[in-house]
Amino acid sequence: MASSFFSTPPDTGRHPRPPRSSFSMDSYIPGNIQTPPAPPTGQQMFEFLLLFDKSSGSPKRLHCARTQSVKEKDHQHWESSTTKQDHCQVRGYNIKTLFCSLTMASSFFSTPPDTGRHPRPPRSSFSMDSYIPGNIQTPPAPPTGQQMFEFLLLFDKSSGSPKVNYFMVDPFTPSRIFPKMNTIAIHKIKNISGYQPVVLNNCLYLIGGKDWNNGTYMSGVWKFDPRLNSWSIGRPMTHARCRFTTEVLNGYLYAMGGETQGCRVTDSVERYDPLADRWTQVCPLPKPRADHASCVQGGRIFVSGGISNLKHQCSNVFWSYDPEEVLWREVREGKAFLPHEREKHNMIPIGNSKILFLAGRGFDQETFSEKDEGAVCHYNLGGVESEKAVGGLKPEWDLDHPSMPHPRSNAAILLLGRNVWAIGGLSYNKGTGVNTVGYYDIKRRRWREAFHLPEGHYSNLDGVLLHIPVTNKDFCFVDRFIYDRWIMW
Repeated sequence: MASSFFSTPPDTGRHPRPPRSSFSMDSYIPGNIQTPPAPPTGQQMFEFLLLFDKSSGSPKRLHCARTQSVKEKDHQHWESSTTKQDHCQVRGYNIKTLFCSLTMASSFFSTPPDTGRHPRPPRSSFSMDSYIPGNIQTPPAPPTGQQMFEFLLLFDKSSGSPKVNYFMVDPFTPSRIFPKMNTIAIHKIKNISGYQPVVLNNCLYLIGGKDWNNGTYMSGVWKFDPRLNSWSIGRPMTHARCRFTTEVLNGYLYAMGGETQGCRVTDSVERYDPLADRWTQVCPLPKPRADHASCVQGGRIFVSGGISNLKHQCSNVFWSYDPEEVLWREVREGKAFLPHEREKHNMIPIGNSKILFLAGRGFDQETFSEKDEGAVCHYNLGGVESEKAVGGLKPEWDLDHPSMPHPRSNAAILLLGRNVWAIGGLSYNKGTGVNTVGYYDIKRRRWREAFHLPEGHYSNLDGVLLHIPVTNKDFCFVDRFIYDRWIMW
């Protein structure tokens, strides 16, 4: 700063705070802190808090925190810049003595000043291996002109809790999430289990389920529009159900299989038109199915695994639905069965012609008992039998993937960029929930552990991705302001 800024303070009518070198609690008056005026040169300036270690003789004694309030009830966020863990009390905050953090206006990050230097990516997942100078994107503006950010919402489908946990997707590196979990309450799902969350046209739908208290099967539909921050009721399904799957294809929403009245497994498939608010029965599944997995790839819906009755073991069936033919059939007549029997697993579409299969509960043919299925494989649409995969032809099934380091079933597994994220779930072999969050790099074919979830119930999760405008006060957007690692990480 210019020397005149310190030698001639502006006449603000309030006495400036004494220098920290002579600061004492006797001279400190709470609230007697002035906001520095704009410097004479017109440069943007921020206030820093300098800490001096006066006992160790260390030359590393200047550390700083810079803050700028965003709202009157905004919290300050502090960050340690070294590994020293001593604590002190400063302005009512219990912080580490050596720290460096910032909380700035959103415009500072969304539109960084043109200094000729590239901004640093968030430290939450920063590494020299992944950092490429200049390889940082600015989140695109939504069609309506509102600034929106993507969130990963986690729904607990077994406890009946209205709490929904969520993570913010890194807007500068969309293949990563900020490892800070927040929580909101959606009372529409209180005391309901086995429902299905799905996103259509960036609106969240909560469909079906089973009443936690009396066991009644539900057919209701709730719709949440994040742009309006409002809920509305949709037309109920024709058949009440739980433990089913939903997919979006060609602007329609499909509900497939599940458990219905009398604890029966159904083959019913319904299609929902959001414009007409109407459900229509379509071609049923070849066999009743529950706890199966599904996905959309190549203009078709694919369904695999699951159980045909509540006492039956998992299966290796693999079907596809063509909306033009309005017909279900085996992917390849009598041949394209899953390499591993599964239920409560996940199917992730990759690119335009691949489907990744992972997680779930399998069956051990040697011991005739259920087990955690850790094997990972993918199916190539248009592939050929393995013995014919020569001359550039791809095999139907590619089994050359490393197994999951923490096998689980009923996990929330989603694709973000090049990474497939696995969150929560239940380990059948251990009989406990999995609180490890990891991701699978589909290009390098390598698993990495990201962080651990806090204590909670994560044994039956489902996740969706939803864009939320910054005008929505129910969601926390402060994660995007933090470049350095937070203490709680």
